[in-house]
Amino acid sequence: KGARSLIQPTAGMAFGQADWKSQEVGVSAALSGDAALMAVFDAPDPYLKAAIMCGMAPEGATKASHGRIRAMFKVALLAWLYGAGGNRIAAGLGISPIEGQDICNRFKKAFPVYAAWAESMANHGITVGELETIHGWRRGCRWDPKRFDGSVNPLSLTNFAIQGGGADLMRSAAVLALRNGVTVCATIHDAICFEAAAEEIGSAAKIVTACMKSVCHTF
Repeated sequence: KGARSLIQPTAGMAFGQADWKSQEVGVSAALSGDAALMAVFDAPDPYLKAAIMCGMAPEGATKASHGRIRAMFKVALLAWLYGAGGNRIAAGLGISPIEGQDICNRFKKAFPVYAAWAESMANHGITVGELETIHGWRRGCRWDPKRFDGSVNPLSLTNFAIQGGGADLMRSAAVLALRNGVTVCATIHDAICFEAAAEEIGSAAKIVTACMKSVCHTF
């Protein structure tokens, strides 16, 4: 992200960027088939919706009225989706381990389908020795040279499923945008950066957005 400011449009051109809203939540919901988690993704404010579903904020809560809770749940939900437990969530939020475990338990109760899917997916990777994304990218799961005993970190398997799924979307959308005549300059996490003539940047943005929406149906 730090290199984004280095990308500058040439004379007469304009630079645009389009990114997915809460991509990790959407990918997690789509891969696991968790309808409750998909409701979070579809909400105007996914992180407040998650807090409400977990009983940590009342219906009708807003960013203005429950900003602290929203900020906590943005960190906590993403961490939990990537496989973090109570202690790790607590460390990330600067709260006690008991409070961190309470949030983790609330997530498991609110999104049981995702919790079961994440566990089964990690177990499958360790048992079979391989995981594969929707679009066919693979990783081995039997050996991790970064760990002292060579065992695979289960958190890395959850990371692979979600981030690999996001990469599938990004790759497909970027290729589709290129095929539709848009000059793609770079991809940055969950965003596509593109360039077009200044008077055509609005049209280019619509094409890129349409491409990003289109590839979501591959999930």
